[in-house]
Amino acid sequence: MCGELLILGKSVIRHTQVSLPACFEYSLPPSERFLLWLIERVGEECKPRKGLRQEQLIAGRRADLFGDDATLRQEAQREAIRSLMLHGPRASRNQWWALEGFTSVDCYLETSDMVLLIEGKRTESVSLGTDWCATRNQIARNLEAARNAAQGRRYAVLLLGEQQTPVGREEIVAGLPHMTELESSFLSQHYLGCVTWQQVCKASCLTIDLNRELADVRMAEKWLRNRGYMAKLGE
Repeated sequence: MCGELLILGKSVIRHTQVSLPACFEYSLPPSERFLLWLIERVGEECKPRKGLRQEQLIAGRRADLFGDDATLRQEAQREAIRSLMLHGPRASRNQWWALEGFTSVDCYLETSDMVLLIEGKRTESVSLGTDWCATRNQIARNLEAARNAAQGRRYAVLLLGEQQTPVGREEIVAGLPHMTELESSFLSQHYLGCVTWQQVCKASCLTIDLNRELADVRMAEKWLRNRGYMAKLGE
């Protein structure tokens, strides 16, 4: 299974250089349906979050898209929709008309039967919104990404944290404003809930002090090297 993950996650562990933050992360494009919904809802449910950098606010035709001139806004919306139709979500990275970026999941498991996304949290919390949609919480976003990646297979999302972090159905549904209530409710049922790092370590028979041995990336690298995992991954 580790070999599969390294291929899917595009591991960057090579020789004596390691970059663990992106080691097992896997990028998934936003959904076309949600990108279209954001373009159509500019100035309404789709607004820039407070504190967004100026270069993001004025990129491409965003100044027109969120401006007060109705004619320019409609022109920008039409251009954004054309660009989305022409290029699609997979080519949307860093494009002005894409008001949601790619989803980077911490662990991506894929078999011929299923897709499982695992969102890992240590000191940070679950994101409650994105740059352009205040209700687009991270679990809802991951669920939609999992469904799209599954392409008809079974799929699910699991949260992994320092402590139990409840994410309710209402929060997930709020993060899927472009879906009907029936669709968003169905999607929310694919959330498996939250388990703690300690529970995972116990289930995996790992004897480890998380705060002392895996407090940061450098210590995680040391932990892997001391147990010979780095050699197994290609050194």
